[in-house]
Amino acid sequence: MYLLSPLHQINTAAAEVLYRVIMTEVNGADGRKRRKDTTLLDLCCGTGTLALLMAGHVKHVIAIDHSVAAIEDARRNAEANGVHNVTFMAGTVEDILPRLVEGNQLSGHVVAVANPSRRGLHPKAIRTLRRMDYIERLVYVSCKADGDAFFNFVFLSRPRSDSGSPFMPVNAIPVDLFPHTPHCELVLTFERF
Repeated sequence: MYLLSPLHQINTAAAEVLYRVIMTEVNGADGRKRRKDTTLLDLCCGTGTLALLMAGHVKHVIAIDHSVAAIEDARRNAEANGVHNVTFMAGTVEDILPRLVEGNQLSGHVVAVANPSRRGLHPKAIRTLRRMDYIERLVYVSCKADGDAFFNFVFLSRPRSDSGSPFMPVNAIPVDLFPHTPHCELVLTFERF
């Protein structure tokens, strides 16, 4: 794949490992390939790297990022790579996700990937994800799992409530993008049972 804009990762070799881990987790721990009728939600997609990598394995990708410039780059990357089954949307996840639900734009098998900033996902986005009972798997990538993202993990896993059914953590994989530092990326996979 050719990208017009960089991966925005200093350690590109480790970034490749990170994307491979994410793709494996999206496909499922048992190694099965995602069904071709699956829709992938790529939340906080940046310039669309994961969306473009996964596009050939799913029916459709809906990718959201708050940065208009990143979404413009993502669209150019999709065009340059001949990828046509990705919809890129500029705006915050907490604003766009409820509109997708209200517009019935998601159905069938849905898998979500979230790779937010250190602040984690907005509580409104977490509430919406919980209400989306058709999401069978959520892969959450965190660069600071002991920070605000921790509260996302707790809220995602809380028992059933008016905020929808819980996601249960089933796998956690650390990926060391920053050798010789105490920091690492954590890929945490949640499923619904």
